[in-house]
Amino acid sequence: MSSQDSSLRQLVAPGELRADLFEILGKPSPTDILVAAPGLALPYPGSQLIVENPGKRLPREASHAHRAAVLEQFARGIDRLPQTATWEELLRAWASSIAAGEVRVRQVQRHPLHSRLLSLPDRSIIPQAPLSSTTHALERELSVELRGNEHIRARAWFARHFDDAAPLEEEVLACLEESWAGEYCTPRDIYYFTLARYFRSFVEGMNLEDDDNPLLAHLTAFQKSAYDYAKMILRRYGGVFLADVVGLGKTYIGLALLSHLKRRYGERAVVIAPPSVCPAWEQLSHDLDINLKTISIGKLEELDDYTDREVVVIDESHNFRNSGTLRYETLQKWLRPDEGASHRKILLLSATPQNNRPEDIKNQIALFPDNYTKLPFEDRDAWFREVAMGRASLRDLLQHIVVRRTRRDIARSYPDAKLRVRIAPGQYEERPLEFPTRLSGEEQCLRYSLDSTYGQQFYSELLEAIRTMRYPLQGVGRYLSEDNEGDPRVSDLRRGATSVRGLFKVLLLKRLESSIEALHTTLVRLDAKLAHGQAQVEGGHVPLPPRVRTSEEADADAPSSLPIDLFDADKLLEDILADKQVVSSLVHQVKILKIRRDEKFERLVDYLNQRPPTQHKTIIFTQFADTAHYLRNKLGELFGRTEVVTGASSGIIRLARRFAPVANRVRKRDPDTEIDLLISTDTLSEGVNLQDADTLINYDLHWNPTRLIQRAGRIDRLGSKHDEIHICGFVPQRELEADLGLLQILQRRIREFVEVFGEDNNILPGHERPDIDQMQAAYTGAALDSADASDDLDGLSRHSDELIRLREAEPDYFAQIVNMRPGRRAVSQTGPSVVATHCGWYWEFWSPRGPAELERVGTSEAFELLRRHSEAGEAPMLEPAADESDLVERARDEFELLVELFRQRRLEPQLSKLELYVLDRLGQYRKKCPEPKRPLLERIERWVKRGSAQLVIRKQARLWRKHKLAPAVVFEEARLLMARFPPQDEDLGEPEVIGTVFGRPSS
Repeated sequence: MSSQDSSLRQLVAPGELRADLFEILGKPSPTDILVAAPGLALPYPGSQLIVENPGKRLPREASHAHRAAVLEQFARGIDRLPQTATWEELLRAWASSIAAGEVRVRQVQRHPLHSRLLSLPDRSIIPQAPLSSTTHALERELSVELRGNEHIRARAWFARHFDDAAPLEEEVLACLEESWAGEYCTPRDIYYFTLARYFRSFVEGMNLEDDDNPLLAHLTAFQKSAYDYAKMILRRYGGVFLADVVGLGKTYIGLALLSHLKRRYGERAVVIAPPSVCPAWEQLSHDLDINLKTISIGKLEELDDYTDREVVVIDESHNFRNSGTLRYETLQKWLRPDEGASHRKILLLSATPQNNRPEDIKNQIALFPDNYTKLPFEDRDAWFREVAMGRASLRDLLQHIVVRRTRRDIARSYPDAKLRVRIAPGQYEERPLEFPTRLSGEEQCLRYSLDSTYGQQFYSELLEAIRTMRYPLQGVGRYLSEDNEGDPRVSDLRRGATSVRGLFKVLLLKRLESSIEALHTTLVRLDAKLAHGQAQVEGGHVPLPPRVRTSEEADADAPSSLPIDLFDADKLLEDILADKQVVSSLVHQVKILKIRRDEKFERLVDYLNQRPPTQHKTIIFTQFADTAHYLRNKLGELFGRTEVVTGASSGIIRLARRFAPVANRVRKRDPDTEIDLLISTDTLSEGVNLQDADTLINYDLHWNPTRLIQRAGRIDRLGSKHDEIHICGFVPQRELEADLGLLQILQRRIREFVEVFGEDNNILPGHERPDIDQMQAAYTGAALDSADASDDLDGLSRHSDELIRLREAEPDYFAQIVNMRPGRRAVSQTGPSVVATHCGWYWEFWSPRGPAELERVGTSEAFELLRRHSEAGEAPMLEPAADESDLVERARDEFELLVELFRQRRLEPQLSKLELYVLDRLGQYRKKCPEPKRPLLERIERWVKRGSAQLVIRKQARLWRKHKLAPAVVFEEARLLMARFPPQDEDLGEPEVIGTVFGRPSS
């Protein structure tokens, strides 16, 4: 380049390379930019050497560190620039000029350079502050302008250092081209990059612990990914829902997590489970060498023996959905003694969390510890009220804490997965991951005639009696005298009177349909109860109703009583006598029916003759123990060895193993004791492996498919050796209905039931109210198919799987994606547009609602939109719609407002007395703390307050307090503890736009 050309170049020594330097310089012209150390506000390896010896030659390591730091700061500056057309045009122009050689950028490597210079062809300016769009415009900053010989000398000084500097153009150009202002990338890039940033802690931890956990050898590929994702959730929230659909091995995933927690943190577990499930945990933990203790949900008082356990597993966690039960209160008091904070990690296992009421979910997540990142609400009760009113979505919460795989996901995502099967002690073999074909549609419906079973006229009389009876003992609150309504002893009676009466109607209808024996037993009990109630009322007392038992397993609290003078005694006694007369008559007539032909039972026998249990192991489920024993007595040993399991049975697991020795890994099978036909209540509907069977019969009418799904999961499981399984259900029909379709029959039964319930139907709990859609889904197989399909709850875990598969299938592309710069953009062939923003672990997604409005999009929904964009591919015209040109900046502005509110609300978590004790001791140490240690002391205090390691802090603080350690000793102990458990996610950082896909505008 000639000296004349050189004299026309713009020379810039900015002190540091800032992105907004281009705003000062304006449109590019021939320019040389010289970067030199120190030139950065933030420290980098070797920067302290410059502070100590400003004129000393730089070591090579410090020079390289400075180079990397300059480029990273420059790239970050570009990331944060407004994504406007003005900035985009300016940055692209500078990139073009650098690529063409018109702009040169170099770095002084040998020594520091503290001077700053902006030299134009006719004059030079020496600023006294870093060159930026802010300081350059401030009149208060002193700048020296040079002309003439001084100007020439300044340019010679620049040229001397520039000629000796190392080229930096290639790296600076890469920063510009790889930024949001560079070429548009593909929607697929944005989808996977957003996933990589959202699951950053997951991605960064992918290779850290896998090899350390021996239980991973027992997991399939999809179970390993669930395990990895669950670890991330546990690290963030201290609790997780393992919610794979039934039969996919949640217990194995849970055990792998327990192994990880024990090996990594030394934490031991206690497992709370139904009594039928506890032996399975005990056996597997023994086989896999996992240290855990099991407690039945009926023996929670034993928790006091395990106060040293740091992890709690709750299998079939829906048993803790009601906060008003004794078992729930017992568990909460153990987790939070003296109403303090809880620190124990919680693993909830439930196949159907989405079938619960919002209140049920709220009560279960209330078991989560208090010392982790807060879930996405500030006031739990207020947020769940919003859910109940439809103003918030339960999915938006559950997607953060649920790990869920459905069969459809697994079949699509893991077609070649293998199942590791134990064939002998210490011996395993790999088998293809296959599920049996499930036959559960209308063809498996076993129709029978109610009129033939009960007699056409008597069945109608039964329905009318159930409808018109007054149920005085189930609704004594309706008989309270008006003068006594304010009495505290009766405050809850009137409110619950109608619902209890409705539930008793449900009980009678269910037992009527279940079996003659179940109905007869209930009527006999009701007759005796009415006689007892009559005697008590005549004796001056009114019995209070126990909890109504709608199934064999429900509670049966002994009733108490109140004085008769609180009630309208005459009306109450009149209704008791009226009902007693009706019930006594029904008891007599049903007793006669019991000796007649039972068509429902005969339909069962016909089916078992066609599909004999000696060739097809069969389990019959019924809701009632009376029906179970009735079937056992009538069947005898007609279809092979037959046994009954109810809540009152002993040796339940022993019976399950006799029925399914292969599924339960029985080492020595005894053909002489093996069970062919098992009749069970819902005692065996949860957590038991029964997949030796290939036939399941639901003897009672399905009102709600949730229980059906749980039952089917006993035989429709991983590891089944059957090609086909049959799931059948009985359908009651009336005379003249034989030619009707299934839907018509179900509609008629529901109409009958609703007529019986009358006004009570509106106040029945949802799960006790007959619903045609749910009932039809249960009988057509749609309920089971739906459970196998993807649903809203598996949203995030499904996308984390996508990331894992990308890493395995395309490692080079995965590495490229992980290293992308934030803020990149793409244009898609489909809509709508999506902008992803985040700040630390706080995320929001945005989509346009109109020309000037934005709406927030739920995380799962946003990832689904991004996935659809990824599949649709790039639009042929790589330009966003004109009305969305400011979309990114509108989203950024909205997000920054939310972040500021977020910071104000989440400064510090709730601290226990133990943390306050540690902070107090550290505060005392501050008075004597040497000055060099003060920054470390402040970091320790922040670490204690932010709560990333409260569990270990509390454990140690108890000992420190017990031994009355001096403040200086507490400081040293806390320092060592923080080194072992470094801070995690302490700061939100700065708001960022992660990526944008401009979609096709909606018409």
